[in-house]
Amino acid sequence: SGGPAPASAASSSSSSSSCQSEALTPLPSLAPPQSAPAPAAAEAAGADGDAGPLREQVARLQKELADTKELLLCRVCCEAPLGTVFLPCGHVCCCAACAPHVHLCPICRNAIGSRHRVYQN
Repeated sequence: SGGPAPASAASSSSSSSSCQSEALTPLPSLAPPQSAPAPAAAEAAGADGDAGPLREQVARLQKELADTKELLLCRVCCEAPLGTVFLPCGHVCCCAACAPHVHLCPICRNAIGSRHRVYQN
């Protein structure tokens, strides 16, 4: 264990040092993307002591997201996603389960002539 290294180990160490120099060449190009998120992370953590505007923006965006999700829910049961268009008015305001039970459009109160399933991504 403390004796001289075999000849095969010496030759592999010389070939590994040439591999190491080749492997290290592209690393500087990878370094900037890894270091780029650091300022954003420091800002988000409030490292500079000025996290108030960032927290306000997060709160505003969370409310906007909740409002948007609410717009995509059935106006009758308020639980299922929208899935039916009423004609002739064209309103999409009910889920597939509630639509057959509605006779007047919940938005404009016009009589529903026909119902058609809609699909959203």
